Amino acid sequence: MDAHISDWLGGLHRRLMDQIPPLTSDNLDSVAVALRQAAQLLTALAAMPAGFWHETQPAPAPVVRPAPGLTRPPSGHRMVRRLRGGYLPDVGVMVPEAAVRRLELAHGDYLTLDPIGTLADGRRRYRFQLAERPAAAPPDVRERGELAMAIVESGPGGGLMVQRSADGPLPTRIALSAEDVQHLNLAAGDVVDLAYWADDPDDVRVCWVHRTRDAERAATPPAALRPPEAAARRPLASPEAEDDDGPLDDVAADALEGKRVLVVGCEPKRREYEAAIRRLGGEMEWAEGTEGQARLEAAIRRVDGVVLLTRFIRHQSFWDATALAKGHGVKVVACPKLGIRSVSRAAVELLA
Repeated sequence: MDAHISDWLGGLHRRLMDQIPPLTSDNLDSVAVALRQAAQLLTALAAMPAGFWHETQPAPAPVVRPAPGLTRPPSGHRMVRRLRGGYLPDVGVMVPEAAVRRLELAHGDYLTLDPIGTLADGRRRYRFQLAERPAAAPPDVRERGELAMAIVESGPGGGLMVQRSADGPLPTRIALSAEDVQHLNLAAGDVVDLAYWADDPDDVRVCWVHRTRDAERAATPPAALRPPEAAARRPLASPEAEDDDGPLDDVAADALEGKRVLVVGCEPKRREYEAAIRRLGGEMEWAEGTEGQARLEAAIRRVDGVVLLTRFIRHQSFWDATALAKGHGVKVVACPKLGIRSVSRAAVELLA
């Protein structure tokens, strides 16, 4: 067979596979439709006259095209964004949501991956890095929406649902899929981000869990890894300390005078933390617990100290913030409690 035809068929195969998402219990119908469409196309190709496949036919357009804004074929593997995580169709590798958030990836980005081990089920683990990013949005991008900081509650019939977020009540009740509940080990009280396609808003998936019961202690680093400023003494915001929103009568009114504090995590109490720190004479900045390195570093450069709320911060952001603060000579402390009093006293102890 002509090499041009062979390349064209190879490209067609990859494009067809791009259109077929990983099979789950929630998308059986849509996968069946995609498979039927692919079968119809292949049947039509099989009926083409023999001359179509002859080597004297004009060569088809190249299969691999530069991404928008690039003048050469891109390097790496093109990522297809999913509701949770991403997918590299040409190598059949899933990109976890943690990597998507750490690298601030978008649909159409090109990644490199290096094997770093094997999971318990035999699948390989990879380290992902951004190779290239198109200058313009890819033509096949599908608009994706997120609902941040939704609160998981018990629903009718024993299931789990979401009907409010950090911004207040939702206009409708959202039932969480049994697959997400089981896969992510969700329970009432967890705080999650939800994702959906703009053209199919009824298909809602949990894309990120801000706090899990088993991860609370893991998010607090051992003493040997804590910054020297915090390891040298028992922090006021230790797990044994109070976690209330009581008054700060025992703290000097000007304890944070002239100081700027960055609090990372817990959007629901952001305004209360800011009011408390202002009452102590300081100024507060805030960052999401899933913030990327670039935004974290920009915020850390502007402050005197960083308070990391370990219940509402992913592990990668925790270590990124700790390393960045140390690199810029900014004090940092981990605070496992969320009370206004606990967070305020942690900031005072850090900067006093």
